[in-house]
Amino acid sequence: MAATIIPLATRRPEPLPGNAIRSKRLKLQDFPAEDEHMQRIYACWHAALHLHCGMPTRKDVDLFDHLDLFKPSMGYLHIIDCDTDDPANYSFRLYGSGIQIFQSKNFTHSRLSDIPCLTYRQEIMADYHTVRESGTPSLHVIKTRLDWYTTTYSRLVLPLSQNRRDVTQLLVAVHRRPVPELGDLPW
Repeated sequence: MAATIIPLATRRPEPLPGNAIRSKRLKLQDFPAEDEHMQRIYACWHAALHLHCGMPTRKDVDLFDHLDLFKPSMGYLHIIDCDTDDPANYSFRLYGSGIQIFQSKNFTHSRLSDIPCLTYRQEIMADYHTVRESGTPSLHVIKTRLDWYTTTYSRLVLPLSQNRRDVTQLLVAVHRRPVPELGDLPW
């Protein structure tokens, strides 16, 4: 039996998986054991909230003053300037150097609108804007596929203020880890 040869030009390309994201918000009192170091960062923020009777400032949770606290998160922290009403114009003052999505692109000094994937950008903008508007921290577990790269992680977003009233910055801690409870991503 002779083999059938299909010319290269008539072969159908393999279907590409689409970009996808699954996210679940967790209660702050239910920190997973895997995120113990992020729970300590949250505890530092929470203590500053009560100590100063107002929204913590960046100085209250300063990286260098609390080096032992932040050391496990080095390379996985962002500081977001969010003093505008439009989340598309929030900007990364600092973007974690260990983050590997989008071919490890450094988004420092970039706006959220510069994130290339629309699905991911909309999810991030909505989450960050919710924290800015509510002044309430958030904790999510996330599974995402972006340009063939699939990753899972937990993310803590903490609001910060310059005047202890208005949220002007966000401190974001990311922890890459398995998140089996989110299941498989759709194609």
